[in-house]
Amino acid sequence: MAKAVVPPLARAAVSGDSRRADRTLQTVLTLTVPTLTAGSSAVYVFAGQVVTVLAPGFDTGTADLAAHLTRIVVVAAVFVALTDILAGAAQAYGRFFLSGIQGVPFNLVMIATAAVPSCGRQPR
Repeated sequence: MAKAVVPPLARAAVSGDSRRADRTLQTVLTLTVPTLTAGSSAVYVFAGQVVTVLAPGFDTGTADLAAHLTRIVVVAAVFVALTDILAGAAQAYGRFFLSGIQGVPFNLVMIATAAVPSCGRQPR
């Protein structure tokens, strides 16, 4: 969706039609947010079953850890997708700095999480 939103927003921005650009972005977010939330929620709830289907053969401890990590990833994926859409909208208006650094906070959080020993513990 992030890549698909740039051309129509750029056309609207070039033509000066901010109402059309706003409607386009609102439509994309209105379709994307509920879809991502529903899909991610389903994967979050059924992470154990998802791991069993996608990675059969794990022992119980490894499967539990994989399900735990899957839950973390699906939550992060929602935020990454939404920031990608907003970055695409910024690019359509020729604003590249903020869209260029959008991944920095996410990467810093991921590095900090990996660096903190307690964050790497297996779930109980």
